[in-house]
Amino acid sequence: KALETAAREVKKDHGSLDVAWGAVYRFKIPAPDGSYTDVPANGGPGPLGVFRVMSFGATGRAMDNPTRPFHGDTYVAAIEMSSPVKARTLIGYGNASQPGSKHRTDQLPLLQKQELRPTWRTKAEIEKHLEKREVL
Repeated sequence: KALETAAREVKKDHGSLDVAWGAVYRFKIPAPDGSYTDVPANGGPGPLGVFRVMSFGATGRAMDNPTRPFHGDTYVAAIEMSSPVKARTLIGYGNASQPGSKHRTDQLPLLQKQELRPTWRTKAEIEKHLEKREVL
């Protein structure tokens, strides 16, 4: 009975039973130009054993859409204890809170594709990617 009810609800809301998860659940973050970066989401509840923990639903301000995430992985890192040490990381919601920064949404496509980015660890790697230097 519960499965039949759920199937009816999915068909009513999305037109078919084989709707893709990312067609319903979305990562949507304001972009620097005032538009939104909007890509298919992935992830699910931690108790289910998924690697990418993400909770979806309506909560708090600006969360009027039950298909948007409101809780989940904020920082993910995979460290290889080799010589030299290697690391890949991700901050899915971006690495800046400034509204005009290109780094608000630049990691979102990686989150959507379930990928991590290289971590710059050496002075040479950091200087190669340095955008701004402030000396106090």
